[in-house]
Amino acid sequence: IRSAEACISEQGPAPQFLVFEGQPGTGKTKHAVAFAKAMGLPLLYVTPDVAQKPGWFNQVHADLEKRRDAVLFFDELDTFTTNSEKWCSQFRQFLDGVLSPSDARVIVLGTTNDAEKIAPDILHRSDRIRFDRPEAVHLRSMWQMYAQHLKDDEVQQLAATS
Repeated sequence: IRSAEACISEQGPAPQFLVFEGQPGTGKTKHAVAFAKAMGLPLLYVTPDVAQKPGWFNQVHADLEKRRDAVLFFDELDTFTTNSEKWCSQFRQFLDGVLSPSDARVIVLGTTNDAEKIAPDILHRSDRIRFDRPEAVHLRSMWQMYAQHLKDDEVQQLAATS
């Protein structure tokens, strides 16, 4: 993943707002962390309790001004946006400010189990990446690597039920 930035720069400018979508357990959050690391950027995790406070975006903007470059991470973005139209309006304004041209590298990244719960006018601003459940053969391979103490039939059963 070390060449992620080079790969993105060859294909044009890096996306500024990504949404990773897929069922629970497909690795969206782990990939968000790996993405930030591959880009060489700190991951700023915006928790729901912070994002529900009045003026939350001012606090996050202040953090971004200190760091300049970062991946701003909203895990389970759909839980943020379904609460109120007011929050969605603030988030849209926030995106407009954060994603406006500047010399800072800020990437907003959200994960969701259900993209349909995110307001369409927020979702259409993003590049969406779908995470599907791994096939049984891949699950078995992963479990063999992490559960070496199990017998083959136990690994097979674990892969079939996960």
